[in-house]
Amino acid sequence: MRKHPWLNIKKEPVDVLLYTSYMADSGKILSKVNELDYAGLVVEGQGAGFCAEWVFDYIVEIHKKIPVVFSTRIGNGEPLTLSYGNGYGMPSYLVEHGYLNSNQLDSRKARILLMLLIMSNCTKEQMQQSFNMYSKYYLQ
Repeated sequence: MRKHPWLNIKKEPVDVLLYTSYMADSGKILSKVNELDYAGLVVEGQGAGFCAEWVFDYIVEIHKKIPVVFSTRIGNGEPLTLSYGNGYGMPSYLVEHGYLNSNQLDSRKARILLMLLIMSNCTKEQMQQSFNMYSKYYLQ
């Protein structure tokens, strides 16, 4: 059983956007996320959890204000954290710059967990520790 001792709901439900990135995605809708006062964002990336560089430009701006979780939409497995290169938007870049990784949680479950973490006023470290509990490498 996974225990999240820092979960202690202190706020009303918050709005966390689930965004699906797709082939030929312009990302334009993401330009409105900060204006619309979302509390968090879960990005359902292509394949291993990636999105196009021009889409990632919008996500960088969002990440300055709210927590962003990267997930994969394939339904099984986790987004990569290591792969070719460590450039802008690549898996190691995401890890180094404080983006959250959903690990084995699909995007819908990641959205629910992020909502609960935000409603509990969790720190970024507590948030990542919670998501890490759903990694295939997590040892209880």
